[in-house]
Amino acid sequence: MKVTNVLVALCSGLSLLSISTAGAQCTPPNGETFSLAMKPGAPQAPYKVHFSLLDPDKNGEKGIPTTALVDTGSTGIVIAKGALPKSINTTGLPIEGFGYTSSDNYMIGQFVNVKVQFPGTSQGKPGTVTTNSLPVLAVSCGCKFSKGAASNTQPLSLARCEENNGKAAIFGNSSDAYNLSSCTKIAPHMMGVGFARGNSGPEKNPFLQIDPASMPGLTAHKGYIIGKNGQITLGINADSAAQIQSKMQLVAQKQDNSTGMNWAAPSACVSLTAPNTKTIATTLCGELLVDTGIDFMFLGFDSSLIPKGAATHSKIKFDGVERTLVSSGYQLGFAFPNAQNPGFRDTLTTVVPQGNKPPLTSPSQVVATWVNPPATSVASDAANSGFINTGRKILQSGSVMYDATCGIYGLGDKVGGK
Repeated sequence: MKVTNVLVALCSGLSLLSISTAGAQCTPPNGETFSLAMKPGAPQAPYKVHFSLLDPDKNGEKGIPTTALVDTGSTGIVIAKGALPKSINTTGLPIEGFGYTSSDNYMIGQFVNVKVQFPGTSQGKPGTVTTNSLPVLAVSCGCKFSKGAASNTQPLSLARCEENNGKAAIFGNSSDAYNLSSCTKIAPHMMGVGFARGNSGPEKNPFLQIDPASMPGLTAHKGYIIGKNGQITLGINADSAAQIQSKMQLVAQKQDNSTGMNWAAPSACVSLTAPNTKTIATTLCGELLVDTGIDFMFLGFDSSLIPKGAATHSKIKFDGVERTLVSSGYQLGFAFPNAQNPGFRDTLTTVVPQGNKPPLTSPSQVVATWVNPPATSVASDAANSGFINTGRKILQSGSVMYDATCGIYGLGDKVGGK
């Protein structure tokens, strides 16, 4: 997941949401939806979508067709500069940075306004849909970032990436100091489509910015379904919403008449059961992120809540970062939207990788890591104040729905779901 101009924890750190049932006054219509053209293999492999960038000022001059990893843990497109239409001139635009807290990766580039065109199908007929103009970060350099004061006070550079080593990472309102290292040329392809991701709202989310003029029949609610079958559908209609097993009403964060509502994160719980036992050691509840950008889990709770023996004795380097992992063999009992009345359940067994490579895991196995909870967690109710980032593993058991018009989040499939 990622941050833009402000450092965001692995989940946004809002208070635990209240649970309610969406009212009939916000029922999806019987409008058309649009199925995106995808690379096969998800959710075992990342969800990757086909698209092209268009110049909004040059009669839609198109960049090269490309693909990007769909990331619900971030908001906004981070793309290699070479994917831009040749007619777009970045000379003189400010140099900005963008960080992914799950991997400590930091991208350096320039924000430019483009339109995004997606190929796909609607009602079985091939076609395309196009977004309104939106900002994307065109990247030339990538670094690692870590806590610590910068030793180099010069501005960020795109001409020579290695000159950014030791410079300060730009994180806007964050009071913590971060510096850059291992800077090099890079060509990322990330499409952030998440919500409740810090200060990035629907104005940067390509899945929520479809121009109605590009497909007049696309009258469904704004939103998407990320299917356990590896497909992604834009728009929520009555039929697609009815196929989702469990839903919850989200809490509104802010309204922007030009780009839509931004909603707070959903909630979930996870129980931990030690190997060779049937007794639950603890149940932890907090904000939920089904993060398509990673294939492992984060549990962000106060260290005092970690059951004895449930954490590795020392940190293990995994996915390029030193991490404290959940010990091998623990049963993680996932419950959405809460443990008292779950509409969707799943059970995963933790494994600890050997070396820096992830193990070959079955759909029921997962690597899980402990991290610190958000700074805004309520200390008096720590067991309900952290966050659960499932990665995309949970999508092997059930699809995810986000209705951005009504603020409804759903998980699971009524046919074949757990």
